[in-house]
Order: sequence, then C-alpha cells, then structure tokens
Amino acid sequence: MHHARRPSTSSPLASSQIQAESPRTPINSHPGAPFEGRTEQAAESTFYKRLRIDVSEPVGNMSISPANRDVCLAARKGLFIIDLENPYETPRFIPQGGTWEVADVQWNPHPARSNLICSTSSQKLLIWDLNMSGQNSIMRRLHAHYRAITDINWHSFTPDVLSSCGIDSWIWTWDLRTKKRPVFGLCAWNASATQVKWNRQDPHLLASAHDTSLLIWDDRYGSVPLSTIHAHDSRIYGIDWSRKERGAIISCSLDRKIKMWNTNWNTEEASCNGSKLTPQNEIDTSYPVWRARNLPFGDGVLALPQRGAFHLEMFAWDAAPDNSAVTQGARLATSFEGHRDVVKEYVWRGSGGLDPSFDDREFQLVTWSKDNTLRLWPVDQQLTQECGHVPGSPIQALMPRRGAVNETYRAVPSTVPATPATPSLTAPFTHRSILANVKTTQLGHLPLRQNERKKKNPGFMTRGARVNGMDPVTWMSSVKVEREIDSGQNSMFGSRATSVERAGQAAGLVRRRSDRSLSRSLEFEAEGEGEGDAEDLADE
Repeated sequence: MHHARRPSTSSPLASSQIQAESPRTPINSHPGAPFEGRTEQAAESTFYKRLRIDVSEPVGNMSISPANRDVCLAARKGLFIIDLENPYETPRFIPQGGTWEVADVQWNPHPARSNLICSTSSQKLLIWDLNMSGQNSIMRRLHAHYRAITDINWHSFTPDVLSSCGIDSWIWTWDLRTKKRPVFGLCAWNASATQVKWNRQDPHLLASAHDTSLLIWDDRYGSVPLSTIHAHDSRIYGIDWSRKERGAIISCSLDRKIKMWNTNWNTEEASCNGSKLTPQNEIDTSYPVWRARNLPFGDGVLALPQRGAFHLEMFAWDAAPDNSAVTQGARLATSFEGHRDVVKEYVWRGSGGLDPSFDDREFQLVTWSKDNTLRLWPVDQQLTQECGHVPGSPIQALMPRRGAVNETYRAVPSTVPATPATPSLTAPFTHRSILANVKTTQLGHLPLRQNERKKKNPGFMTRGARVNGMDPVTWMSSVKVEREIDSGQNSMFGSRATSVERAGQAAGLVRRRSDRSLSRSLEFEAEGEGEGDAEDLADE
C-alpha cells in the first residue's frame, strides 16, 4: 500500500480554465425536436450512411475534431484532414517528413482550442496549429522523454494542458501557456508506461498503465501514487475513466480480460489499498484486448482486439439488482464486422447534446484498420437503448465538446493577399556610398525548362515533406457507400444492401469526368468486387 504525501495547497497546473466560445453554427440547432425529420437527414448527411474510404497511405493513428466533423489520419509524412460531411472533397495534407511511426495523435477536444492537434514523433511531441498556412504547421516541439512516447491525453477541463507517457516510465504534463518545459513529471520507476488518462470528473486525478499495474495519481501529491492496482496477469494496453462516476475506471490487457475498478476514496485522508482491490466487473474475451473504452451512451464498453480478430465487440453491462451497487456481468450487444485486417483505432462521432437536461444525442462509429480503410458505422437508436441509453433524459456524462462550431479544417487557411506586391531588389546595406543608389533590374517571367516542367506535374504524394496535388477523381473513386441505415434496423445487422446514391449528384459527377478518368475509376471498382455489393457512388 502506498500512502500519499500531504497535499499542497495548489496544483502545479495553472488554475485558470478557458471556456469555449458561443457557437456561431451549433452542431444541432434544433434540440427541441431531436428525432424528427430523420428521413430527410439520412438522405443528405453521411452521419446515417455506412461509408468506406480507401486511403493508400501507411497511417499510424486517428483522431476526431471537437465538432465531430473532421478526422485526422496521422502518418510518418504528415497529417491528412478528411471532412466527413463532404467525403468526396480531397483531404488536406500537412507535411512533416518524419521517419518515426506515429504512436498516437489527439485532436484537442475543447472548442476553444479546436485548431490544435498533438502527435508523437519518437521521443518528441508535435503541436500542430491548423490555422497556420504553408508547408509547416507545427507550432511547437516538446521534448522531455528520453525513450519513445507511447500515449498522449489532453486534460478534461483545461484546454492548454496535456500529458504524455513513454517507455522510459515517465509521465510528463505540459501547459502550452508556459515555456517548452513540462510543468511536472511522475515516474513509476523501471516499468514502461503504455497509457495515461485524465479523470473526466476530477481535474486533479490521472491514471497510468505500467506493465501489469494500474496507477492512480493526484497532481497535488507529488511523485507518490495514490494507489497501485495489480490489475492483470499480462501487459495492460488500454485504460479509460468512466464518463459518469469519479472513481470508476476500466482496464484491458493481453490476458484477454476487461476489468472495471471502483477506486473511490477520500484523498484528504488516505489512498485506497490497491493491492487488495478486486474488480467490480470483468469480461472474458477470446482475443488479447488492445483497447477497451466506455461507451459515450448508456453503460458498456467497446473492445478492440490486438490480434486474432478483425472486428470490434460492444458489451453492455447488466443492470445491478436492487440493494446492490455492483453490476453483475456483461453481455455482447453487437459486433462491427467488415474490415479485412486488424482495427488500429476507433473514435465516436456524435450529434446533438446541446441541452444537458434533454438527451437527444445520436452516434456514429468511425474505425481505421490496417487494411487502409476508413469506415463509418451508423449506430441505431435501438442499439443504444439496449446498452442503457435513455433518450430525453438528462445527460450525465461530461461533454467538453459541447458548443463546438460546425466548421471544417480541411481547407487550407488563406493568408496570402490577392495581388501580392512585386518585391524591389536593392543593394545590400553598406557604409560605402558607391552602392547606395544601385538597384537591380527586375527579371522577366522566363519560360520553364523542360526538366523543371516535369518536376511541377501534379501527382499523389511524394517522399519527405514535399507534397503535390491529389487527383480529385482518384479520391472520389475511393469513397463508397456500403449501405444506408434503415429506420428501425441496426446498421451492422443483416446482409449488406445495395449502395444508395442521389441520381442528380451522380449524374453531375459523371458529366464532369473525362473518358480516361471514368475508365480508371471503373477499373478501381472492378478490383473491389470481392468487397460485397459496395459500388462507386460517383460512377452510378
């Protein structure tokens, strides 16, 4: 048992917390009528469609914007920003030219800092500012780890604070309002860290996973953990705090188990005895678990296998009997099948939730797999209710994304004037007056040489930090609708339906294509016939 030191009067973090600005265009501007007009919305929005996007890039990880509109795919060469509301638009590419695999990327979840993205590059953290134009959008590089970083997590309450953990067993916390040095650090000594997560109810609590142990920390107590829980028999690769309860946390491991822990205690007195703590609930799976996180609705978890399976499984906690605070087991609610390789990451895309007293939220699952496909899975309201979601009830979960402006960062911000001034070339400054009035002659627009013309031809992507244009027709041919969600049916149940496409939009796309681009997209479609009934929307 580890006893904590006497707490200090203040946290090392800055006490001020920046609140989000009032949205100009809210995500759901009709909170009073949450479920009306769904048929019209389904015909227009990708939120109710099951999509597959083929991305021929070695992407390491994925994250989603606070507005739940853009997704960021992080690769060694840079970031790809995809607008999910307009998936046929060519993604924005922000080059980096790195040589390290991206272990994690996290979009700032707070609307006040929705332009910031943090990604890993071996021992360093890269802070990207999407409002910056040009080839370099890296605002800051943070370096304190001396081994590779394994995980990062933004603070649940303070938009400018984030933490990182690494193989060196250190946990460093950074405040972007200060200098490049971290504000404080924690170390588990001799046990590499795989995950770090801030509590969603208490701004001072954070948890970290080190080998088979789960550590609970308080940023006011110095370098001694509040509790050390020997949680699993194999290495822990995923932890997640509850969205509703302060002390509830789940962990998953390669021992094929998902466990729920209740770590409620009074931090002013002492810490709980982690060595004697038993799990509140436990799920046995048939595969090593890479990630397991709480659902944003109801009571349940979504598990991501580390190997041996290409699908995700959603579990719902069974309701606890009367006079009992402990849940009794869990049941498999559904599975998301369709990928041809192991899923690497998933995020939740939500709509609604503006009124905390009336839950009108709806959800869509977004997954990225090693098969280089991005998939969108609409989640039917019937499934959310089976997991304990009650539409129309007060929202109990913390929602830091509430109030985010419905805007996209796919377009490159323009800071160049429409008619840039022609520079005047003068002689360098010198004390000798012989060159004082000398001005050079402006060079005319000389024709490009033949070899220079070849260098400027647009292509797909080049190595390093150089990027050329992306062919819009090639990108459009990679976006496919597998089925459209039907009213009253789950999108992941039953056989696949034929792709649905608005005839007017498809006809317009076909008319704009040349014969050569059309034949190329048809060849792309022919190669993917083994995927089921998915059809290229732009070619219908």
